[in-house]
Amino acid sequence: MLVGRTLRVASPLFLLGLASLQIIALADDLKPEDIYKSVAPSVVTLRVEKKQGPGSLGTVFMAVKDGMAVTAWHVVKDAKSVTAKFSNGEEFDVSGLVDKDEKRDVAIVRVKAFGKKLLPVMSDDPAVGSRAYVIGAPIGLEFTISDGLISQIQNIGGKKQYQFSCPASHGNSGGPVVNAKGEVLGIVSWGIDEGQNLNFAVPISYALALDSTLPTTPWDAVRSSMPPAEPPTTKPAAREKLSNDDADRAIADAYVCGWDTVLALEITDLEVVAKTDGFKNGIPPLLYSQQSMIAKNIKRLTEATPEEPNRLRLFALHLERLSNARDAVANQIDAIKEAQRVHGWSNYAIDLLSKKSARVDSFRNSGSDITAIKKAFEEVKKSAAFQDAITPDGMYYVNEKTGDQDFMFGASTWTRDLAGLVIVPKGTLADKLGFQSGDILVSVEGQEKAKIPTLKKAIFERRGKNLLVVVERDRKKKELKLRIPAELPPYPKP
Repeated sequence: MLVGRTLRVASPLFLLGLASLQIIALADDLKPEDIYKSVAPSVVTLRVEKKQGPGSLGTVFMAVKDGMAVTAWHVVKDAKSVTAKFSNGEEFDVSGLVDKDEKRDVAIVRVKAFGKKLLPVMSDDPAVGSRAYVIGAPIGLEFTISDGLISQIQNIGGKKQYQFSCPASHGNSGGPVVNAKGEVLGIVSWGIDEGQNLNFAVPISYALALDSTLPTTPWDAVRSSMPPAEPPTTKPAAREKLSNDDADRAIADAYVCGWDTVLALEITDLEVVAKTDGFKNGIPPLLYSQQSMIAKNIKRLTEATPEEPNRLRLFALHLERLSNARDAVANQIDAIKEAQRVHGWSNYAIDLLSKKSARVDSFRNSGSDITAIKKAFEEVKKSAAFQDAITPDGMYYVNEKTGDQDFMFGASTWTRDLAGLVIVPKGTLADKLGFQSGDILVSVEGQEKAKIPTLKKAIFERRGKNLLVVVERDRKKKELKLRIPAELPPYPKP
């Protein structure tokens, strides 16, 4: 709750086995601008004149029943008079308190406005890692929207709290935290200054538990049954501490998820975006599958933490990367939805694709210029736990003598499954050798269960000679007799 300044107010067409991926239908998710249009008319800025001391600014939202609004108790505590301002400029008196739960910091107030849209609510707990939005009046900037994640569900002082990462400041108190469907999840309650976007909301279910049938108590007759609030001394529950092996597995999984998301976006570009009418088939299920995987990995990285400093750095890095990957996928989905709506690639859809590309660039560049991150990742890649989860550097062959990335093969492959050539662009070495998109390696010179690194090593060692490779193509085995050129295309130097 708001006391002094110790605390502040809060705030991957999958060509190789798509059917095996869990698909989540998110077709009802709204674009941020549509969420704002739907929610903002029911969000109200409160100007509170206190019985003693300076007045304050907060937020309420219309819910429960006509003429009633939900807010945080501390916003209206000790109020002498309260005025409500809607986003269209209309102002109404808030005549008093209907019911409150001081311990949970939630209240229902009576607003002398009728016929206003009541916001839908979702009383179930949100998924950790799911998107969230906050609308309110941070430091007086009325009807402002911000977005982020449900970072975790905490138990603080015996009460459930939704930790969220949407930026929030004084004035957001009492405002709604909504999901990607525009449903209210919680009520902004408090935040921690000693960190970035460490904000907390109480579940909307606490407000639904109040009695909206009680008569309205005028402000001058409202009394608090609790002593003056002290800054909360209970910190969010400590996250589980991970062993180095468990942390390395989590890092490997996040690494795989991120790069496979980039490949999924490339596939979508080829099969949907690059085709004039490619959007007509709707959202590729691959993108929804990746959304599910991203959320799962973000949840894993936020529920537990390693103790070893290098692994802690890599957890933070991959949370940043997955955040960019998540937003890139959302931009891609929104662009396709927009193209479907207007029957073509409008300027707005193209702008969303540009935002997606920027997010992918941010993903690729995250940590690339930080020496400590590079050293930490090189160390973790050597661990048995990481090696069990992923074969590092599978996209190229590294000369064991020189350490150089010797040539550009040109095919893209899933990070987790290094046997499949998912994309083989025209003009690349892989294309000239006779590989096709969707090929799955079966053997290289008789070596079964071959992976891309094995193939690339064989190509490098057979320069100017022949190489026998067997692939699975359209569910049939096909023998490829490769003639390896004496000169291989160099891998670009960083």
